[in-house]
This record gives sequence, structure tokens and C-alpha cells, in this order.
Amino acid sequence: MRRKIANLFFSIFFLGSYQRRAVGGTLGVLLGILPIGHIAWIIGLILCLIFRLNILAVYVGIITSLLFPLIVVAAHWLGLESLFSSPDSIVLDILLGLFFLSLCYLVFRWVYKDVHKRELLNDEKMFVFHDLGRRWMFLKRTILILFVLSLVTLTVFGISLYDHPVVTPLIQASPPDPSIQPINQKINSSNSREPSFPVFVSQEKQKDFTTYAFYVPWDSKGWFDLNSLGRIKDIDVLIPEWYSLNSDLSIDIKREENVDQLAKKHRVQIFPRINNVVDGNWDESVVHQMLISPQKRTDLIKQLHQDVKKHRYAGINIYFDKLRPKDKRLLTKFMKELVLVFHRDGLKVIQSVPPR
Repeated sequence: MRRKIANLFFSIFFLGSYQRRAVGGTLGVLLGILPIGHIAWIIGLILCLIFRLNILAVYVGIITSLLFPLIVVAAHWLGLESLFSSPDSIVLDILLGLFFLSLCYLVFRWVYKDVHKRELLNDEKMFVFHDLGRRWMFLKRTILILFVLSLVTLTVFGISLYDHPVVTPLIQASPPDPSIQPINQKINSSNSREPSFPVFVSQEKQKDFTTYAFYVPWDSKGWFDLNSLGRIKDIDVLIPEWYSLNSDLSIDIKREENVDQLAKKHRVQIFPRINNVVDGNWDESVVHQMLISPQKRTDLIKQLHQDVKKHRYAGINIYFDKLRPKDKRLLTKFMKELVLVFHRDGLKVIQSVPPR
């Protein structure tokens, strides 16, 4: 019995082949990224006893799993979530997990692999703990990995110094309730009626203001703030920049379906914005061509009205900048025509005025 226990204890600490050590390390990474907390260490020990894996390799893998959040943050920073239709889909997380496990397996296999073995000469003898150069190779690879991880950590830290910090939005304090009056008399046991205390009102009921948020497709951080950081829950009205006028007065649509789905899921009103940005610059001529022609004004209003109704938006946001001074009256006329069509179907119109 003692021999069996000794063999079992020796097997889980024995180095074994580099393939089994790599598998053990990858198993530890899998246990580490699963949402099971500290139980991963216990499950890792049990699996080592069952499959005779190297317990040290498994525990190193669990520690290595602490790097997985860096992979997730990098994916959000690159905007990979926009490639999937559902904003709350776990497909991206699964793919990132498989990628991280594959990468860890290759790294563990490379670290543990016994290469560059030094052969003994005829006059050399095999000593106890003689490893034929394996320890030095293992040490060099470990130092190289630690150097790469340190470099990545310093890079992330350097980027964070120049990145825009994400802070919790300030919530305005609600005005005092005038119905709450101070108690003018002392409270004692002789009072026939117990004093009434103000009823707690939740923060959502106290909110007496509307929160607007703007979303631009070219900022990859916008989707990360809305979805991953949960900023969509603090928004009442979302104004995404979906439309822009082309030089031929057609509408260039840059809609992101995942943003629309996320906003509708949280019951956030959507007011898509249309601007006059052509090739990255404000183009006053394209707005002028539209304003001077009654037919072109009607066509543009019709296109906007159809698209807003089709996607069940709450209304439209108009933002034309760098206009010619003589086009201001025509712009007012265009807005009246637009409001008449949209209000007929219960749709709202918001006009953004550039600062002067």
C-alpha cells in the first residue's frame, strides 16, 4: 500500500514527457479561465491524480491564465465584437479562449521540449542530477518568456498613460422633496400616532433628466464603452452617426447592427444623425445643392423617413456644419418640411447647431 501511494505521489511530481507537461499546463490554463474561482486548484489536483499529470505544470498553467484578460481587452480594443451579429454573444469569448489555449500549449511545448542535448564524451561519467544541458535550455526559455511578458506589461502601462480614462459618469443630486417636513414635536411614548418616515425612492425614479450619448463608427472604443463597460444602461437617447450626404445627394449609411440591437435591448431611443461630411471634410456645397432644389429636399426627406421607419428609430438628428450664410433661410425651410413629415408619424426631430 505504501509503495502504491509513493508511486502515485512520485508520478504527479515526475517531469514526464514534454507532451504530457504541455497538456498539463494547458489544462491548468483552461481551469484558470473558467469561472470557478479557487476551486480550480482542487480540481487540478484531482485531475492530476486521475490522469497522472504533472501537478507543477498544471499549477503553472492556472497562474498563466491570469494573462487571459489581456487577450480579451485587446480584442475589444481592436473592435472584433463588431464582427458578430449579437452584441451579447459568447462566440467571441469562446474563440478567444480556444486561441489562448492553443497559444499556451505551443508555448508550454516549446519550453518543456528537451532539445540540444549534449552527448557525453568517452571519458565523461554520468553523475547524479546530470541533465545533459536541459536545465540551462529550460532556464533560458523561461527567462525569455518572462522578458516578453514584462515587455507586454510595460507596453500596456505606457498605452494606459495616454489613453482616455474611463470614469463613472456623475449623477446629479435630486432636489429635496418638499413633501418631507421636519418634526416640530418630540417623539415619546405618549404620542398616539407613530411618526412617519419618508419612503425610499429608487435612483431611477429620482432621475428627472435625460441622458444623451453620441456614437461614431470610426472610434473603436465606443462599442467597448457601450457594451463591455455597460454604459448603455446609463443612456436614455443614443445619437449614432449613421448617415452622411454624398456628392450626388444620396445617403451613405454606416450603420452598425450590433449597436442598434444593444440599444433596443435596453430600450434606449435611437436618433440617427445625418451630416455633410464628404471624404473626411465638411462639404457646404452638397448641402447647398440639396437646399436650393425643392425636389431634392423632398427626395432626401423621403429617404430619411423610410429608413427611420424601417428600423423603428425614435426620430432623426440633423447636423449640417460649415454652411453658407445665404443658405440659413433655406435650411429653416428644409427643417419645417422635415418636421411636418416626421411628426405625422409620431417621429421626433433633433437639430444639432454647431458652436460659433
